[in-house]
Amino acid sequence: MALGVTLAMLTGCNDNDDGGSADIDRQILALSAGIQSETAGTRAGSTNFPNDGVIAVTAAYYAGAGTTDWTSYSDIQNARAETDQDLGSGATYTFAWDTPRYWPFDGRELVFIAYSPQAVAGSGVELMDATNLRLTLKEDMPDVMYASVNATAADNPYSKADQGTNYNTVNLGEFRHALSQVSVRVTADASMNPAVRLMGVQPKTTRPFATLDLLGGDTGLTVLPDQQNFVWDLYSGGSYNFNDDDYTGLAMFYPGTEGDTSLIVTLEDGPITQTWEFDVDEFLISNTQNSVTFRRAQRAELIVTVKGVDVIHPNDQVTLQGVLADWVDRGDYRIVIN
Repeated sequence: MALGVTLAMLTGCNDNDDGGSADIDRQILALSAGIQSETAGTRAGSTNFPNDGVIAVTAAYYAGAGTTDWTSYSDIQNARAETDQDLGSGATYTFAWDTPRYWPFDGRELVFIAYSPQAVAGSGVELMDATNLRLTLKEDMPDVMYASVNATAADNPYSKADQGTNYNTVNLGEFRHALSQVSVRVTADASMNPAVRLMGVQPKTTRPFATLDLLGGDTGLTVLPDQQNFVWDLYSGGSYNFNDDDYTGLAMFYPGTEGDTSLIVTLEDGPITQTWEFDVDEFLISNTQNSVTFRRAQRAELIVTVKGVDVIHPNDQVTLQGVLADWVDRGDYRIVIN
Protein backbone atom coordinates (compact mmCIF):
# COMPACT_ATOMS: atom_id res chain seq x y z
CA MET A 1 0.00 0.00 0.00
CA ALA A 2 1.51 3.31 -1.03
CA LEU A 3 2.00 5.87 1.69
CA GLY A 4 1.26 9.52 0.96
CA VAL A 5 3.93 12.15 1.46
CA THR A 6 2.82 15.64 2.42
CA LEU A 7 4.22 18.98 3.47
CA ALA A 8 1.78 20.50 5.92
CA MET A 9 2.04 24.27 6.13
CA LEU A 10 1.16 25.38 9.65
CA THR A 11 0.72 28.93 10.94
CA GLY A 12 3.83 30.23 12.70
CA CYS A 13 5.35 33.59 13.58
CA ASN A 14 4.49 36.87 11.86
CA ASP A 15 6.63 39.61 10.35
CA ASN A 16 4.20 42.53 9.98
CA ASP A 17 5.30 45.44 7.80
CA ASP A 18 1.77 46.72 7.10
CA GLY A 19 -0.20 45.91 10.22
CA GLY A 20 -0.51 42.18 9.57
CA SER A 21 -1.62 42.02 5.93
CA ALA A 22 -2.16 38.45 4.74
CA ASP A 23 0.19 39.19 1.83
CA ILE A 24 3.02 40.04 4.21
CA ASP A 25 2.35 37.53 7.01
CA ARG A 26 5.05 34.83 6.97
CA GLN A 27 4.02 31.28 7.83
CA ILE A 28 6.44 28.63 9.04
CA LEU A 29 6.43 25.33 7.12
CA ALA A 30 6.03 22.07 9.06
CA LEU A 31 6.71 18.73 7.40
CA SER A 32 5.22 15.26 7.21
CA ALA A 33 6.10 12.30 4.97
CA GLY A 34 5.65 8.59 4.27
CA ILE A 35 7.84 6.02 2.51
CA GLN A 36 7.51 3.34 -0.16
CA SER A 37 5.59 0.28 1.04
CA GLU A 38 7.71 -2.51 2.54
CA THR A 39 6.30 -5.66 0.95
CA ALA A 40 7.49 -9.22 0.42
CA GLY A 41 10.40 -9.28 -1.98
CA THR A 42 11.48 -5.71 -1.26
CA ARG A 43 13.57 -4.31 1.55
CA ALA A 44 13.11 -5.72 5.02
CA GLY A 45 10.18 -3.98 6.69
CA SER A 46 10.90 -1.27 9.23
CA THR A 47 8.83 1.31 11.03
CA ASN A 48 11.74 3.75 11.18
CA PHE A 49 12.14 6.29 8.39
CA PRO A 50 15.48 5.45 6.67
CA ASN A 51 18.69 7.44 7.01
CA ASP A 52 18.11 8.41 10.64
CA GLY A 53 14.92 10.17 9.62
CA VAL A 54 16.69 12.87 7.57
CA ILE A 55 15.28 14.41 4.37
CA ALA A 56 16.30 17.44 2.31
CA VAL A 57 13.81 19.78 0.62
CA THR A 58 14.15 22.41 -2.11
CA ALA A 59 11.46 24.92 -3.08
CA ALA A 60 11.25 27.28 -6.05
CA TYR A 61 8.97 30.04 -7.28
CA TYR A 62 6.47 28.66 -9.78
CA ALA A 63 7.08 30.13 -13.22
CA GLY A 64 5.09 27.75 -15.40
CA ALA A 65 5.61 24.11 -16.36
CA GLY A 66 9.11 23.45 -17.67
CA THR A 67 10.42 26.91 -16.77
CA THR A 68 11.08 26.58 -13.03
CA ASP A 69 14.37 27.95 -11.71
CA TRP A 70 15.07 25.63 -8.77
CA THR A 71 17.48 28.13 -7.24
CA SER A 72 14.94 30.95 -7.17
CA TYR A 73 13.65 30.60 -3.58
CA SER A 74 16.65 31.07 -1.30
CA ASP A 75 14.85 30.26 1.98
CA ILE A 76 14.41 26.55 1.12
CA GLN A 77 17.44 25.22 -0.75
CA ASN A 78 18.52 21.68 0.12
CA ALA A 79 17.11 22.36 3.58
CA ARG A 80 17.51 19.61 6.19
CA ALA A 81 14.62 18.24 8.23
CA GLU A 82 14.46 15.25 10.58
CA THR A 83 11.98 12.94 12.30
CA ASP A 84 12.44 10.91 15.47
CA GLN A 85 9.19 8.98 15.05
CA ASP A 86 8.84 5.21 14.99
CA LEU A 87 5.55 4.42 13.30
CA GLY A 88 3.71 1.42 11.94
CA SER A 89 2.66 0.64 8.40
CA GLY A 90 0.37 3.19 6.83
CA ALA A 91 1.40 5.99 9.19
CA THR A 92 2.66 9.45 8.28
CA TYR A 93 5.93 10.82 9.64
CA THR A 94 6.28 14.39 10.84
CA PHE A 95 9.52 16.31 10.51
CA ALA A 96 11.14 19.33 12.12
CA TRP A 97 13.39 21.78 10.28
CA ASP A 98 16.90 22.32 11.58
CA THR A 99 16.14 26.00 10.95
CA PRO A 100 12.57 27.32 10.51
CA ARG A 101 11.54 27.75 6.84
CA TYR A 102 8.84 30.08 5.54
CA TRP A 103 6.37 30.80 2.76
CA PRO A 104 7.21 33.89 0.66
CA PHE A 105 6.11 37.25 2.05
CA ASP A 106 4.14 38.09 -1.09
CA GLY A 107 2.16 34.84 -1.25
CA ARG A 108 3.72 33.68 -4.53
CA GLU A 109 3.29 30.04 -5.49
CA LEU A 110 6.01 27.48 -4.79
CA VAL A 111 6.88 24.03 -6.09
CA PHE A 112 8.86 21.43 -4.10
CA ILE A 113 11.28 18.53 -4.54
CA ALA A 114 12.76 16.32 -1.81
CA TYR A 115 15.13 13.40 -1.24
CA SER A 116 16.83 11.49 1.59
CA PRO A 117 19.37 11.73 3.17
CA GLN A 118 20.74 15.24 2.79
CA ALA A 119 23.88 15.46 0.67
CA VAL A 120 26.96 15.62 2.90
CA ALA A 121 30.62 15.41 1.89
CA GLY A 122 31.91 11.85 2.18
CA SER A 123 28.44 10.32 2.62
CA GLY A 124 28.22 8.87 -0.90
CA VAL A 125 25.61 11.52 -1.81
CA GLU A 126 26.74 14.83 -3.33
CA LEU A 127 24.64 17.71 -4.65
CA MET A 128 25.57 18.41 -8.28
CA ASP A 129 22.97 21.17 -8.61
CA ALA A 130 19.50 21.92 -7.26
CA THR A 131 17.87 18.90 -8.92
CA ASN A 132 20.65 16.34 -9.41
CA LEU A 133 22.72 14.14 -7.08
CA ARG A 134 25.97 12.32 -7.71
CA LEU A 135 26.17 8.96 -5.92
CA THR A 136 29.36 7.07 -5.04
CA LEU A 137 29.07 3.60 -3.48
CA LYS A 138 30.67 3.15 -0.06
CA GLU A 139 30.42 0.49 2.63
CA ASP A 140 27.94 2.43 4.74
CA MET A 141 26.00 3.66 1.71
CA PRO A 142 22.73 5.30 2.78
CA ASP A 143 19.34 4.14 1.52
CA VAL A 144 19.02 6.90 -1.08
CA MET A 145 15.37 7.91 -1.64
CA TYR A 146 13.47 10.46 -3.74
CA ALA A 147 9.95 11.88 -3.53
CA SER A 148 8.22 10.12 -6.40
CA VAL A 149 5.91 12.94 -7.46
CA ASN A 150 8.96 14.98 -8.43
CA ALA A 151 8.56 14.07 -12.09
CA THR A 152 5.55 16.41 -12.17
CA ALA A 153 6.55 18.76 -9.35
CA ALA A 154 6.83 21.77 -11.64
CA ASP A 155 3.15 21.31 -12.62
CA ASN A 156 1.84 21.34 -9.03
CA PRO A 157 2.33 24.79 -7.47
CA TYR A 158 1.05 25.77 -4.03
CA SER A 159 0.75 29.00 -2.09
CA LYS A 160 0.12 29.77 1.57
CA ALA A 161 -3.34 31.13 0.73
CA ASP A 162 -4.75 28.62 -1.72
CA GLN A 163 -6.06 25.92 0.65
CA GLY A 164 -7.66 27.82 3.51
CA THR A 165 -8.23 25.72 6.62
CA ASN A 166 -6.19 22.84 5.18
CA TYR A 167 -3.10 24.82 6.14
CA ASN A 168 -1.65 24.58 2.65
CA THR A 169 -0.92 20.86 2.50
CA VAL A 170 1.56 20.17 -0.28
CA ASN A 171 1.50 16.61 -1.64
CA LEU A 172 4.96 15.25 -2.47
CA GLY A 173 3.69 11.76 -3.23
CA GLU A 174 5.86 9.00 -1.78
CA PHE A 175 9.54 8.59 -0.96
CA ARG A 176 10.94 5.69 -3.02
CA HIS A 177 14.18 3.69 -2.81
CA ALA A 178 16.68 4.42 -5.61
CA LEU A 179 19.08 1.50 -5.03
CA SER A 180 18.97 -2.29 -4.96
CA GLN A 181 19.67 -4.21 -1.77
CA VAL A 182 21.83 -7.35 -2.00
CA SER A 183 21.67 -10.03 0.69
CA VAL A 184 24.53 -12.54 0.97
CA ARG A 185 24.15 -15.77 2.92
CA VAL A 186 26.85 -18.40 3.48
CA THR A 187 25.54 -21.68 4.86
CA ALA A 188 27.02 -25.10 5.68
CA ASP A 189 25.70 -28.32 4.19
CA ALA A 190 25.37 -31.20 6.68
CA SER A 191 28.33 -32.92 4.97
CA MET A 192 30.75 -30.03 5.47
CA ASN A 193 33.79 -30.47 7.68
CA PRO A 194 32.80 -28.63 10.92
CA ALA A 195 36.33 -27.22 11.20
CA VAL A 196 35.84 -24.96 8.16
CA ARG A 197 35.52 -21.27 9.01
CA LEU A 198 34.39 -18.26 7.00
CA MET A 199 37.11 -15.62 6.70
CA GLY A 200 35.75 -13.15 4.19
CA VAL A 201 32.65 -12.06 2.24
CA GLN A 202 33.11 -9.21 -0.22
CA PRO A 203 30.78 -8.21 -3.06
CA LYS A 204 32.70 -6.30 -5.74
CA THR A 205 31.54 -4.09 -8.59
CA THR A 206 33.16 -2.06 -11.36
CA ARG A 207 30.25 0.44 -11.45
CA PRO A 208 30.41 2.56 -8.27
CA PHE A 209 29.18 5.88 -9.70
CA ALA A 210 25.72 7.13 -10.66
CA THR A 211 23.62 10.28 -10.90
CA LEU A 212 20.07 10.76 -9.64
CA ASP A 213 17.77 13.26 -11.34
CA LEU A 214 15.29 14.32 -8.65
CA LEU A 215 12.81 15.34 -11.35
CA GLY A 216 13.15 12.00 -13.15
CA GLY A 217 10.95 9.84 -10.95
CA ASP A 218 11.56 6.09 -11.16
CA THR A 219 13.80 6.53 -14.23
CA GLY A 220 15.95 9.26 -12.70
CA LEU A 221 18.93 7.03 -11.77
CA THR A 222 21.74 6.76 -14.35
CA VAL A 223 24.71 4.44 -13.70
CA LEU A 224 27.83 6.12 -15.06
CA PRO A 225 30.18 4.28 -17.45
CA ASP A 226 33.26 5.10 -15.36
CA GLN A 227 34.89 1.84 -14.26
CA GLN A 228 36.56 1.53 -10.88
CA ASN A 229 36.70 -1.47 -8.57
CA PHE A 230 34.67 -1.04 -5.39
CA VAL A 231 34.69 -3.82 -2.80
CA TRP A 232 32.00 -3.87 -0.09
CA ASP A 233 33.81 -5.57 2.80
CA LEU A 234 30.88 -7.29 4.50
CA TYR A 235 33.09 -9.59 6.58
CA SER A 236 36.84 -9.99 6.96
CA GLY A 237 39.58 -10.50 9.48
CA GLY A 238 37.69 -13.00 11.62
CA SER A 239 36.87 -16.67 11.84
CA TYR A 240 33.13 -17.19 11.55
CA ASN A 241 31.67 -20.58 12.47
CA PHE A 242 28.81 -20.80 9.99
CA ASN A 243 28.10 -24.42 11.04
CA ASP A 244 26.22 -23.02 14.03
CA ASP A 245 24.62 -20.01 12.37
CA ASP A 246 24.47 -19.00 8.71
CA TYR A 247 26.41 -15.88 7.89
CA THR A 248 24.22 -13.08 6.46
CA GLY A 249 25.13 -9.61 5.30
CA LEU A 250 23.54 -6.75 3.35
CA ALA A 251 24.98 -4.36 0.77
CA MET A 252 23.64 -1.67 -1.59
CA PHE A 253 24.27 -1.63 -5.34
CA TYR A 254 22.77 0.08 -8.35
CA PRO A 255 19.89 -1.59 -10.22
CA GLY A 256 20.97 -3.36 -13.39
CA THR A 257 24.64 -3.79 -12.41
CA GLU A 258 24.55 -7.52 -11.64
CA GLY A 259 26.67 -8.15 -14.77
CA ASP A 260 29.36 -5.85 -13.35
CA THR A 261 29.34 -7.40 -9.87
CA SER A 262 30.99 -10.45 -8.30
CA LEU A 263 31.08 -12.09 -4.87
CA ILE A 264 34.40 -12.99 -3.18
CA VAL A 265 34.25 -15.72 -0.51
CA THR A 266 37.23 -16.84 1.60
CA LEU A 267 37.22 -20.08 3.65
CA GLU A 268 39.75 -21.54 6.06
CA ASP A 269 40.39 -25.09 7.28
CA GLY A 270 43.24 -25.03 9.78
CA PRO A 271 46.34 -23.75 7.96
CA ILE A 272 44.66 -23.83 4.54
CA THR A 273 42.92 -20.72 3.20
CA GLN A 274 41.16 -20.59 -0.15
CA THR A 275 39.36 -17.74 -1.96
CA TRP A 276 36.82 -17.90 -4.77
CA GLU A 277 35.25 -15.13 -6.83
CA PHE A 278 31.79 -15.76 -8.28
CA ASP A 279 30.15 -13.63 -10.98
CA VAL A 280 26.76 -12.54 -9.67
CA ASP A 281 25.03 -13.06 -13.00
CA GLU A 282 25.86 -16.78 -12.73
CA PHE A 283 23.63 -17.21 -9.68
CA LEU A 284 20.51 -18.86 -11.09
CA ILE A 285 17.00 -18.43 -9.78
CA SER A 286 15.53 -21.68 -8.49
CA ASN A 287 14.38 -24.14 -11.18
CA THR A 288 15.13 -21.69 -13.99
CA GLN A 289 17.97 -20.68 -16.25
CA ASN A 290 17.43 -17.03 -15.32
CA SER A 291 20.20 -15.16 -13.56
CA VAL A 292 19.59 -13.04 -10.50
CA THR A 293 19.06 -9.37 -11.26
CA PHE A 294 19.42 -6.19 -9.22
CA ARG A 295 16.17 -4.23 -9.27
CA ARG A 296 15.29 -0.87 -7.79
CA ALA A 297 13.78 -1.17 -4.29
CA GLN A 298 14.11 -4.97 -4.25
CA ARG A 299 16.44 -7.39 -2.50
CA ALA A 300 18.50 -9.92 -4.41
CA GLU A 301 19.62 -12.85 -2.26
CA LEU A 302 22.86 -14.68 -3.02
CA ILE A 303 23.24 -18.00 -1.20
CA VAL A 304 26.53 -19.90 -1.05
CA THR A 305 26.32 -23.45 0.36
CA VAL A 306 29.54 -25.19 1.34
CA LYS A 307 29.57 -29.01 1.12
CA GLY A 308 32.30 -31.19 2.61
CA VAL A 309 34.00 -34.03 0.71
CA ASP A 310 36.91 -35.95 2.23
CA VAL A 311 40.02 -35.17 0.20
CA ILE A 312 42.91 -37.35 1.32
CA HIS A 313 46.32 -36.46 -0.06
CA PRO A 314 49.25 -38.91 -0.32
CA ASN A 315 50.61 -37.60 2.99
CA ASP A 316 47.21 -38.33 4.58
CA GLN A 317 46.76 -34.67 5.53
CA VAL A 318 43.32 -33.20 5.04
CA THR A 319 43.26 -29.80 3.37
CA LEU A 320 40.24 -27.58 2.99
CA GLN A 321 37.24 -29.87 2.75
CA GLY A 322 35.77 -28.11 -0.21
CA VAL A 323 36.87 -27.49 -3.78
CA LEU A 324 35.19 -25.16 -6.20
CA ALA A 325 32.59 -26.86 -8.36
CA ASP A 326 30.61 -25.60 -11.29
CA TRP A 327 27.63 -23.45 -10.48
CA VAL A 328 24.80 -25.68 -9.34
CA ASP A 329 21.19 -24.56 -9.03
CA ARG A 330 20.17 -25.43 -5.48
CA GLY A 331 17.52 -22.80 -4.85
CA ASP A 332 17.12 -19.09 -5.16
CA TYR A 333 20.43 -17.51 -6.20
CA ARG A 334 22.41 -20.40 -4.70
CA ILE A 335 25.85 -21.88 -5.40
CA VAL A 336 27.42 -24.97 -3.88
CA ILE A 337 31.11 -25.44 -3.14
CA ASN A 338 31.98 -29.14 -3.10
